Amino acid sequence: MKLHTINERLNPIKGGIGDDLEEKDVDKKQLKMGIEVEMEHADDPEISKDIAIDHLAEHPDDYYTKLKKAGL
Repeated sequence: MKLHTINERLNPIKGGIGDDLEEKDVDKKQLKMGIEVEMEHADDPEISKDIAIDHLAEHPDDYYTKLKKAGL
C-alpha cells in the first residue's frame, strides 16, 4: 500500500494554477459550489476539490456563481 504525502492528498493533480493554495485560501461558498460542479467530471471529491481550487485561483470571488447564472 502506497502512503500518500500531505501534499499529494491536498493536491492530487499536479500542475494546476492553484497548486500553492489550500482549502482555507479560497472562498468557502465558492469551493462548496465548485466541488459539486466538478463532481460531474470526477468521481473523487478530493480531485473535484483540487479542480475547483484551480478555477478559484484564477477567479476567486465568483467563478462558480457566474457558471450558475449562465446555466452551465
